[in-house]
Amino acid sequence: MNNEKKKYIKLCSSTLSPLIGGSQRILINDDHILVAKRMGMREEYRRFFLKDICRITAYKTWWGLFSIIINSLILAFFTLGAVLAHLSDKTYPVFVVSTFIGIISLCFLLVDILRGPTGKVLITTLNSEDSLVFATRFHKTVKVLRKIRPMVEAAQGGDRNETIERLLNSGEKIGEETSEAI
Repeated sequence: MNNEKKKYIKLCSSTLSPLIGGSQRILINDDHILVAKRMGMREEYRRFFLKDICRITAYKTWWGLFSIIINSLILAFFTLGAVLAHLSDKTYPVFVVSTFIGIISLCFLLVDILRGPTGKVLITTLNSEDSLVFATRFHKTVKVLRKIRPMVEAAQGGDRNETIERLLNSGEKIGEETSEAI
């Protein structure tokens, strides 16, 4: 029996739900990607072997846009409340509270805009399709995928990937006009 410990490289980690205490770590080894997800007292591990990965797709999600819209509505509501409270003489405490909440909402809105769009990853293997959160923001997800791609190509062999790229670039139909197996 092999007692040698496998060495993992941490690719990224993200907080899934700060209220429940959920987090996720993505680790990579020589032959697989390990996703360790913790939600409350439950832990879940998923392993994706690099040689079995058929496709990794990163896409933007609507959550970032939804968050920006909600923060904008809160900002507009409390700004309107502050303006109306300022116009009437008897509601100074309402003015202070509305202004304070409006400023906090503005800060959240600016942070959401500066962090960029949110993203997810769809990993397709020979047996399944799994949706994962590599990083909560799309540009960080793309950086992680750029780190993973050379390792997936090395595990699957360079000839296969060169053949696929040549076929895609030439516009040939796979399996009909060529005799190469993919």
